[in-house]
Amino acid sequence: MSNELDELRADIRSLTEDLVRLLSRRLEVARRIGMVKRRHGLSIVDAKAEDELRSHILGMCDTLSLDRSFVNRILNLLFAESTRVQEAMYEEMGRGGEGGGVDDGVTTAASDDSGRNASRIRPVDVFSKARMLERTGREIIHMEIGEPRLSIPSRVRQALIDALDRGKYHYTESKGIEELRAAIADMLNARYNASLSKDEVIVTPGGRFAVYLAMLASLRPGDEVVIVEPAWPAYIDIAEFIGVKVRRLSTSLDDGWDMDVGMLKSIINSNVRMIIINYPNNPTGKIIDKDTLDVVVDIARSKDIMILSDEVYADLAFKEFRSILSYKDDSNTIMVSSFSKGPSMTGFRIGYTATASRQIVEGMSRLQSMMLTCVAEPIQYSALAALSSIDDVKSNAMIIKSRLDLICRRLLDMPVSFYRPDGAMYVFARIDVECNMKRLIDTLLESGVAVAPGNGFGSCYDRFIRISTGVDERLLSKGLDTIKDVLEKVSSRKE
Repeated sequence: MSNELDELRADIRSLTEDLVRLLSRRLEVARRIGMVKRRHGLSIVDAKAEDELRSHILGMCDTLSLDRSFVNRILNLLFAESTRVQEAMYEEMGRGGEGGGVDDGVTTAASDDSGRNASRIRPVDVFSKARMLERTGREIIHMEIGEPRLSIPSRVRQALIDALDRGKYHYTESKGIEELRAAIADMLNARYNASLSKDEVIVTPGGRFAVYLAMLASLRPGDEVVIVEPAWPAYIDIAEFIGVKVRRLSTSLDDGWDMDVGMLKSIINSNVRMIIINYPNNPTGKIIDKDTLDVVVDIARSKDIMILSDEVYADLAFKEFRSILSYKDDSNTIMVSSFSKGPSMTGFRIGYTATASRQIVEGMSRLQSMMLTCVAEPIQYSALAALSSIDDVKSNAMIIKSRLDLICRRLLDMPVSFYRPDGAMYVFARIDVECNMKRLIDTLLESGVAVAPGNGFGSCYDRFIRISTGVDERLLSKGLDTIKDVLEKVSSRKE
């Protein structure tokens, strides 16, 4: 038996060596394809080529008795590595990869992307730069970051003090204290006519970590997700980090940010495991209508695909909002939220996930236990108090609404186009004068105003800026004065 085993292991070794040599050759061809595209001024994104290659390779699976799902994941890993190689080559040549996706000439265009975009500037990047300027003594109006900057409810402050006085500062179970999970479930059931129990809720350190855990517990490297854009940059960042391929579904201002469900159907392949949606939307403020959400849910159910719904801005909905939880007992839906926006508890770092899938909750709980044990116990009692601070949350929402109205009124006198938000805390405005957008963002920052560049929310939104309501109306007015002045100077130069 020993000789036979040694011979088989030698075969495995030889075949693996062959695979590595072929991988090296494949990456070299990918580099050459990137050079040809750059030389001819072609986009490095090609949806048709990738789909054709994928179809051809998957067609071989039945003949070779290979599992299609396994091969699909390998293909996505190969595409992602080719993306990395070509982007590195572009960077060396002094040019960022435009459009984000590259694989050996076979990465999709508008709907498919390996998630990378060398020129993508996230809101946090601008925030960091603004902080550096502030350390030199400059005054910056922060209209780039998604922080309400409102007073926390008095109950929340007192609950934190009481928890410390009562010695509530120890480890808790990883999913969170039972009282908080039960209260969250009760609140969601009452608000959305859901049917959740405390065991279908997990408390996390912020909404971002909730998204991360939900994706990590539900997806494997090489899987694919559909992200509806414009979108919060963290979805793509997380997908990249865990080796998941992104297919982008772009929406447009001209269409009122409505989702094209026909396009959604067309970009879903057998390797897509999840659709990620966010309403009220960051950055547009759009709220999806019931009929469209019904169709999205039907598509996901028919293809056995999960829906991850980020509803962190639900407290800031200014028209009818339908939660994914209203589709009762659907174990393929995951809702994420936090206490950062409505109660304005950003620095407390506490969020939660609710899903009818206890398997997902348990998976998230195991991961959270490994990574950080649990959310700090006093913070959990603060969140419990926030759930009974409905009047404070409603008051905060009205303040945000007033700020949004102010921004919209002022933008009407500027060369921009925008959708009046249905909710959330931003206005996503398209700049309608010809200018270098990076220079515009830098000029605004040098003039004391920080805004978020649109390309951080998707490759189709280079002409947009996101304006946040994270400062009071006096500072908002001052910041909008600066934006107007800068745009007028840009317009006059063009004339």
